[in-house]
Parts: sequence; C-alpha cells; structure tokens
Amino acid sequence: MLEIKPFTYELKISDVYEGGCVFDAAVLDIDDGVLCSKFSSGLAAVASLSLGLNYPTMASVPHSIINGIKDLVSIALECETFTFDVADKVQEILDNPGAGGGGGGGGGGGGDAVADEPEPEPEPEEEEEVDMSGGDLFGGDDY
Repeated sequence: MLEIKPFTYELKISDVYEGGCVFDAAVLDIDDGVLCSKFSSGLAAVASLSLGLNYPTMASVPHSIINGIKDLVSIALECETFTFDVADKVQEILDNPGAGGGGGGGGGGGGDAVADEPEPEPEPEEEEEVDMSGGDLFGGDDY
C-alpha cells in the first residue's frame, strides 16, 4: 500500500463488549495457572459437597478411602490383636517420633538441662461421664 516492506497490520483490543457490559482487555489474559487454580477450587467444592452428602463421586472417592484407612489405623492402634502394614508404620512413628529424622524445626538453646533427668509423668485426666439417654445430649426435647 505504501510501498513499505515488510508491512504489518494488527488489531489492538482495548475493551471487550459482552452481554451489555464493557470489560477491560485484561480479562482475556488467561494463562494455564489461572485455569488450573479455577479447576482445583471447583474440584474441591465438588469433593466437599459429595463428602457432606455421602454421595460417592470421582472427586470424593479418594477422600473416602483415606478416611476409611484412618479409621482402620485408629482401631488397630487400640486393638492388640488386629494390625496391618500401615498401622504398624504409624505405631512405629508414634513409638519413636525422632527416628524418622524429618520435621526438625528450629530450636537449639537450652543446654542447661541434664540429659539423665527423667521427665515427670503427666497426671491422668478424669473423664466426665455423659448421660447417653438423650436428655441433654442433643439439646433436650426440641423435636
């Protein structure tokens, strides 16, 4: 056209019109990170809703399985005759918390304490008895 080579022509978008509303052109700058975060938040909402309704979905089944394993581990830790691999690993971690090496944390300091001095035993807590007849357990006779 003007005998200038190479000649380029481009369209610069300044605003976007949709459904009677005008938006800035920055709404079109969507990258993979934004899409992944929106998908993750939607998936978390579906999983929490499904877990709350006890309705299994692809999003809630992994959480249900993990919760079931947690329940089995807690039973195995209290029962002397029942055990399995995961419960054994958890029991080992509870018996030797420093053996795993992880965690760490800051700390230091101290140094004045004597290493051979035994720690005082905690006093046993008294358990409060709960009336399971239903009277005040669930707020009285409101139903």
